[in-house]
Amino acid sequence: MKIRAFDPGGSTGVCELDTETMEFGFWTYGPEDHHQAVYDDIYVLPPDLVICERFLNRGNVAAKLISGEYVGIIRLVCLQMDIPVELHVPDQKTWWNDSKLKRIGLWHGGTVHRHERDALRHVLYYMTFKVGDDTWVRRLSG
Repeated sequence: MKIRAFDPGGSTGVCELDTETMEFGFWTYGPEDHHQAVYDDIYVLPPDLVICERFLNRGNVAAKLISGEYVGIIRLVCLQMDIPVELHVPDQKTWWNDSKLKRIGLWHGGTVHRHERDALRHVLYYMTFKVGDDTWVRRLSG
């Protein structure tokens, strides 16, 4: 199964997990306009499941309203292709903080864009709390 997570915004980070090989892939779109690229990302090589961070405008002036456009594109292409979408609120990614990513060997520092790490956090949250896979949690204590 291929699970692809998006952290949409001015730059959109993407993380894909192949659950058969347990291998991760990472990439980023932006900061230039990337509406078509996000659509094509799902349309050309469709995953089995998409996870997307919801856009919540919490009154933060710095919040990029464009995030909502990318969320809409992701939801539309998934609807057209009958791909399930799991929408996460931003707080769901916080359980897998930087310290935990470092402890389980998935911290990539400057070589991976921060939005890619946020997409990774969404994948790990989904696998840990929705699927019940404790693979990475066990690594925390080992």
